[in-house]
Amino acid sequence: MSTHPHTKLFTQVDRTKDPDFFVRFMDEAQRPEGIQASKRLMLERMALAPGAAVLEVGCGPGTDVFELVDVVGPTGRLVGLDASEAMIAEARRRAGERRVAVTFEVGDVEALPFPDATFVLSYCDSIRNGWIGRQLPRLFREQGLEVLSIDPVQVFVHYAPAELFLGSHLAHLQASGTLSPDQARRWWEYLQHADRRGTLLIGFTTFVVVGARS
Repeated sequence: MSTHPHTKLFTQVDRTKDPDFFVRFMDEAQRPEGIQASKRLMLERMALAPGAAVLEVGCGPGTDVFELVDVVGPTGRLVGLDASEAMIAEARRRAGERRVAVTFEVGDVEALPFPDATFVLSYCDSIRNGWIGRQLPRLFREQGLEVLSIDPVQVFVHYAPAELFLGSHLAHLQASGTLSPDQARRWWEYLQHADRRGTLLIGFTTFVVVGARS
């Protein structure tokens, strides 16, 4: 008979006799191909970009968070939150070993220790009707229109136009204290380096919505 704690005690890890068991359990649970496939699909659906701010709630020892380090790049922000002090201690230890800039905090999902809108993409919130594309289907229906089609169109831009439409936004983020001047500088340097190497990819989605009176 197993002497390990029951896995139903994941919500009480710190109060069990063997909290390290849960760390080992989570490491082992990563191995099946089905789990790996589901994680790849999840990353694909999230479509994270360099500079994104990501919060993982229930991060455990940080396995999934560490896999996002290269995705969000040096200008991104990664935070792992878990109710277990043992899990967070292990995640911090692993972050130290990897020498990655990831923050891990003990906290409750029902009382997140972060200001509202900490983990969103801020650009669309900084301009008037920045989210209008995704709101159009609802607005059409509210006006009695039948939505005939919705086509998302991916638009890619080079560094020069990106500098034009993002420069003022970064200045705004610095003025509001969201970004430090050093963070903004490192972000621009990252983009410029990628542009010189030919690896820069900047894009956004527009929505073509067609409606008609029914």
